Amino acid sequence: RKCIISWLPVQTVQPTGRTAAERMTKILLIHCGEEDILSDTNKGAEAVAVTTVELLRQSFPEAEIASFLNFSEDFARKLDVRVVRMRHSQHLPRFFSEIGWWFVLLGGLLRRWLDKFCHVDARFLLRGRRLREYITADVVIYVGMDYYSEDISTRVVLRHSRDLWLAALLGKPVAVWAVSAGPFHSRLARWAVRRVMKRMALITVRDSLSRQFLEEAGVNPDKIHLTADPAFLLQPPNGERVDDILTKAGLTEDGRPVFCVNPSHSFITPSQEASRGTGGWYLRVMGLAGSLLASLLPESLFTPLLNLVKKTFLYRAVDTRYAEYKAFFAGLIDRLVEDYDATVLLVAHDQAMAQLFDDRIVTGEIKSGVRHRDRVVSLGTGLSAADIKGVIGRCDVFIGARFHATIAALSQGVPSVWFPHYHKCALVEDLGMGGFICPAYTREATLPLVGKAWRERELLRRELLKKAAQARELAALNGEMAGRLVPSA
Repeated sequence: RKCIISWLPVQTVQPTGRTAAERMTKILLIHCGEEDILSDTNKGAEAVAVTTVELLRQSFPEAEIASFLNFSEDFARKLDVRVVRMRHSQHLPRFFSEIGWWFVLLGGLLRRWLDKFCHVDARFLLRGRRLREYITADVVIYVGMDYYSEDISTRVVLRHSRDLWLAALLGKPVAVWAVSAGPFHSRLARWAVRRVMKRMALITVRDSLSRQFLEEAGVNPDKIHLTADPAFLLQPPNGERVDDILTKAGLTEDGRPVFCVNPSHSFITPSQEASRGTGGWYLRVMGLAGSLLASLLPESLFTPLLNLVKKTFLYRAVDTRYAEYKAFFAGLIDRLVEDYDATVLLVAHDQAMAQLFDDRIVTGEIKSGVRHRDRVVSLGTGLSAADIKGVIGRCDVFIGARFHATIAALSQGVPSVWFPHYHKCALVEDLGMGGFICPAYTREATLPLVGKAWRERELLRRELLKKAAQARELAALNGEMAGRLVPSA
């Protein structure tokens, strides 16, 4: 595969006294999203980060890895990754930094034109700490996961496209790393995607629908490689460690089946289709308004304003939907205990306190509404993504709303019923589990799928283990192809 960008000739900045052959390869991880939120508090993001770094270490054994993803200090130390911290004042609106980055992109374009047509090295146009990271990188890896989509917002697509374009303007080989991309509804978004993807050195997607969306946007199909999510490669801990976690949680082997239930704080709707009613549209408008105000107002004003809105009638629809969501899961857990004589394991997979809700808070409130609380077990705190994956692997059936918690189950052959968000259901369909995607948070939709997963669990486990092995091979291709971006690797 050709992985060379020849669009922009740029003089590479080398450290003083060292040639390109002598200096250490530098890899820059970017996300272009909410880099100020600790990424590893979301266990799905942690799983992707761990496996991504492992794959890159295999292809670039001696490389320095820098990251715009905001890992905690302990987590960054374990990965041996240098985190480039964001400097953001609570008293300044976020759109100030957004505007600044658009000017940086204009500066990059101007430098390109001056270099190409006037043969002037206008390096003075590119200043700043983050820009220095781009300039000194040998390869840029875009770990976008599911953010590159207009289902989130057009603004997010343009913002991510801007940062990818900037890296290409600086002459860096950029790898789009195992993303779920699209859909792209507007002409503006499709134009941006088409222009930017043309300049990427490598594009890998983790599901077939993402490839379709990129092709519909006008991206050359020959540049798109279907791989798999790196999280399939995450290794669970040994059996003794998993036994210790379960014992501390109070889960003992008593012959009862174990059902894992994984709610999410993103409780508005399990799918886009289910949000087309009046209430769903109101909640989506509230979300868009909140996102806009979060950009326009400084954090010191937005936070108290949000707390004030929560006490008014404007927030009543959110409170109502949240109460319905908790009642659904509490009722579902009671039915699992009554119908299958099961022990239920509640798993919180996103533990980001900076979010509006925390999965640990949601699971705690759901548990308080269960009648058979003595049959419900919650995991302790301080567990890694690998720990949680090991625990999920001990379950008989998984029922969840978190994408990477579902991957943790499917990759170990655990039959799963999943509540989809956006188009990430394509990956589950690629694994042959499309018939177990639940379209709504209702017992009428969920219980028949749970019953089918339970009855067919042995057959499903065998099939899933075969397909998970294939997915791991495809996931490893991400690292192999990225290794070809730097000749010295």
